Amino acid sequence: MERLIEVTSIGQIPYSRLMELYSQDLQENARRDYPARSFSEALFAAEQDFYTYMADVFFQTPGARFFALLSCEQWVSCLRLEPYADGYLICGITTDPGCKRKGYASSLLNSVLSQVDARVYSHVEKHNLVSIQLHEKCGLVRNQEWAEMLNGEILHNFCSFYYEK
Repeated sequence: MERLIEVTSIGQIPYSRLMELYSQDLQENARRDYPARSFSEALFAAEQDFYTYMADVFFQTPGARFFALLSCEQWVSCLRLEPYADGYLICGITTDPGCKRKGYASSLLNSVLSQVDARVYSHVEKHNLVSIQLHEKCGLVRNQEWAEMLNGEILHNFCSFYYEK
């Protein structure tokens, strides 16, 4: 049985589960951000950076929202909604590596979209075909071949989507 929860503080998230869910992203960050360190040291640093961001920035940002999908009371997928322009920006959609290709990300995204009464945006790397397909499957519309950040920076290796009820 699946259940969507909204998390309102970092203390509600099991640390080890959060790191497991984001393990692929954290491994990439470790290699990119700490190339001079051993992989285990780099991964530990990337995990600490992410946890600090979540605790000190994300959960302190007014309007930021974190959702998790549980299956049989186990965290299987999650995402963040960050305040953006005239709505929210989807960030960090992830699914437990052992639970991929079972529909959890679609279920999560559809559930979140049904609960949010604002325009929702998303920026997806152009090479991430799985994520692009997920967005399209869930009804988000691809509207730009770049991503515009709140600071005005344009990212040309991303495309942008939006969803509006």
